[in-house]
Amino acid sequence: MCKRRSQVTIGIMNPLGCRGPLFEVDSCMASLVLALNNNKDLKTVGSCCGHGEVTGHVTLSDGRILGIYPDRGVYLANNPVRLIKESEENHAESNL
Repeated sequence: MCKRRSQVTIGIMNPLGCRGPLFEVDSCMASLVLALNNNKDLKTVGSCCGHGEVTGHVTLSDGRILGIYPDRGVYLANNPVRLIKESEENHAESNL
């Protein structure tokens, strides 16, 4: 995670191999954003690393949002699927 206002300008290549529009992104996210945009089927429309304060994200043009977690522990603590599963297990145990 980088500090606020630590941004770099990147250019996304278009299908003809020419640099397209320039974007400012958090410096620690630049390589990820470039890699995603270099895939012809993925385009990003926004991103933020979270700056160590909140969960980061990359928003794709099709509406999907990719969560960016600082480590596996934070991911597991915030994973909705895990929380639903634990809730179901607790509910099942309370019905015994």
